[in-house]
Amino acid sequence: MLIAGAQTMITRDVRQNGRHIRAAMEQAAASKARFVHFAEGALSGYIKSQVKSWQDVN
Repeated sequence: MLIAGAQTMITRDVRQNGRHIRAAMEQAAASKARFVHFAEGALSGYIKSQVKSWQDVN
């Protein structure tokens, strides 16, 4: 099994993060990878230093 590691741009915008993740998945699939490892928070975009109030976090 071929495994890919991906480092995508991570922003606060989940939709934008999703676009980056899907592009990385397509690139990995084109290289015959069956599994892609992403950084923690790649989709949610959370960075603890950006959280002003935990009440705002879903």
